[in-house]
Amino acid sequence: MKTNELPKINLSEIMEGMPHGMAYAELVFNHLNEPRDFIFLGMNQAFEQVIGLNKKALIGKNASELIIKQNRKTTDFSSFLFHTMIMERKYLTEFYTTRSQKWYRITAFTFGNIFLGIMLHDITEQKGLEAQMKGYQSHLENLLVGSDQNPISLQHSNLKEASIQKLRYLTFHDKLTGLYNRAFFEEEMARLDTERHLPLSIMMGDVNGLKLTNDTFGHEAGDRLLKNVASILKKSFREKEIIARWGGDEFSVLLPGTTYENALKLLNRVKETCTGAGDDPIKPSIALGVATKTDRGQDLFGVIKDAEDHMYSSKLFEEKIVRTSILDSFEKIIYHKNPFMMEHCTRVGLLCTKFGSYLNLSANEQDALNKLSWFHDIGMVRISEDTIKKPVPLSPKEWLEIRKHPEYGYRIAQLIPEITFISELILSHHENWDGSGYPLKLKGKRIPQLARIFFLVDSYDVITHDRPFKTALSHEEAVDELARRAGTQFDPHASMDFINFMHS
Repeated sequence: MKTNELPKINLSEIMEGMPHGMAYAELVFNHLNEPRDFIFLGMNQAFEQVIGLNKKALIGKNASELIIKQNRKTTDFSSFLFHTMIMERKYLTEFYTTRSQKWYRITAFTFGNIFLGIMLHDITEQKGLEAQMKGYQSHLENLLVGSDQNPISLQHSNLKEASIQKLRYLTFHDKLTGLYNRAFFEEEMARLDTERHLPLSIMMGDVNGLKLTNDTFGHEAGDRLLKNVASILKKSFREKEIIARWGGDEFSVLLPGTTYENALKLLNRVKETCTGAGDDPIKPSIALGVATKTDRGQDLFGVIKDAEDHMYSSKLFEEKIVRTSILDSFEKIIYHKNPFMMEHCTRVGLLCTKFGSYLNLSANEQDALNKLSWFHDIGMVRISEDTIKKPVPLSPKEWLEIRKHPEYGYRIAQLIPEITFISELILSHHENWDGSGYPLKLKGKRIPQLARIFFLVDSYDVITHDRPFKTALSHEEAVDELARRAGTQFDPHASMDFINFMHS
């Protein structure tokens, strides 16, 4: 079968940046134009870990073929996907895998008419909370019913009204954001799924950049991002509209008596509020999708699936804009911690361009040096402001913290496709020629050539400008200093080129 051409977006880069398992496949149709199978075309590492097979065993294979040829242990998940998505045409479901002993919510969505996207969300924690809440409710019922099964009057019960209210709140609210939880949302869906509440719109949202925030700043910062998004949602809707944390980084809103057009207006209101919000640590952003039930015969879970389809499509096409916004946020954080950094990066970028031309570097190499001049210290977002702004020499412990910034920067760059190609340069831009640098103590030509070139330019700019605890050197003194360190700190050949360039 001839494989159709995918939409021109770099799905593999987008998927690897996502915190959830994700795969895409091509649908296979029968003579009645009904989907009867699908062929895996790509997936991220998180998806591989859940399914228990690597890409080589999956890509290019029909789901039905995998079920027949492989053993049960490795293909339970493929079998489940095939029968659920293709045979039953069910696009929103849950699955428990004994291999990892975790619950996953599976959402499938079609795009380009012939492609199938599959998203996996870990809902193990949510399932545990649901079980815990059922236990609380059971305990409450036991307290309120005597041994002879006759209700005990509340005034004679040790369980006070406040405790009941607290239990009810915990049962139906998300602990982190204070919004309703999925259990309450689904109860309200059932209650409002009547003709008098039509049109009934549902909005689904997925927070952008949560994984990047967690990996960069820690989970406390990720929690703040979720709270900020929750706060924006609260401000954007009326009391009669049900806002819930659907799970993980997803939110949902139930909009009774709301047309699709009005729901879109509300969606745009949320987007505008996000745009005007501050960075803490990054600007809140959420991919949103809307769908509307207009006919009594429509399945409301099908409406959720349609809203999620729109949401994921939005996420795919907004991803680059979101990442650019996150990079801008990182730059603002660094410049706030070190107000001189912007001027330093600008000077280094100009000098790299001139030195690169002098060395006859290729256009790609020039581009890498230019990007490196702006993002070489992106790992500083993880370093405390007090350490960066300290006006006296740093303690050994503080130096250890500073020396981690190339590793932090490398990890951040690995998560952002626009700068992934310079991640190795970010990691090695403080390595010394003699192997005494950090973080990997690389030596000689094991250090990437562009990192060796950049280190010279960066060092020249640093020592020719005042620092909190060091006075600037003159141009002549700086060139002499670089010459003295050639062969120890700096590549001797690159040092000679740089000195000749500066003299020219």
